[in-house]
Amino acid sequence: MNFTILFVTEANEEYLNSYWWYEQQQEGLGTRFKTKVELTLTKISQNPRAYKYGKRPFREAAFPIYYRI
Repeated sequence: MNFTILFVTEANEEYLNSYWWYEQQQEGLGTRFKTKVELTLTKISQNPRAYKYGKRPFREAAFPIYYRI
């Protein structure tokens, strides 16, 4: 069973700002960032209990991901 990922407004804004920041540094870098984050979110949605969650961030992506079940 896959869980649904929901962003709080602030997290979504930070994600989009980070994407554009990376893209401005080098063309295509934002896309690589987005791909890495999406892959990480897919892993979390498939098996959230396999990773530490709650107050400690999941750092496999390019920035920390905090989540709760």
